[in-house]
Amino acid sequence: MALSVKSYYEREGVTKPEIRRLSIDQGLSTNFSVFSERVCQLYGGIKNVDLFWKGKEGTRPVFSSQKVSLLRS
Repeated sequence: MALSVKSYYEREGVTKPEIRRLSIDQGLSTNFSVFSERVCQLYGGIKNVDLFWKGKEGTRPVFSSQKVSLLRS
C-alpha cells in the first residue's frame, strides 16, 4: 500500500509555495533518507531540504533524522 504525501516547497523570495503530491510505499515512508530523497527528486533534484509537519496548533516542527520520522509514523 502506498502513502500519499502533500508537500509544499517554499523558496526564499517567492510568496506562494509550490504544492505537489508524492506517493511512497508505506514500508519506506518511515525511512528518513529514502523519504527526503524522494522529496528532492520531486522538485527537480534539489540537494537539501528541511522537512516539517504541521502541528495541531499551527506549529511546524522540523524532523531531520530517522529517529524523529519514526516517532511521527
